[in-house]
Amino acid sequence: MSAEEKGADRKTEDERRAKDVASFKRDKAEFRVERALTKASLPNVFKDNLIFPEDDNRD
Repeated sequence: MSAEEKGADRKTEDERRAKDVASFKRDKAEFRVERALTKASLPNVFKDNLIFPEDDNRD
């Protein structure tokens, strides 16, 4: 493999990893929102509007 091919493979792997991390953060945020709404006895209708994956605060 040439250095150019290795660089392209590395870039592809980095992009895939970034997508996986973003997906994981979204899933984690969705879980926290659902849990908070359930705890507050509120419906999950607006859960998609309350999900902020980049916000890593617990509550």
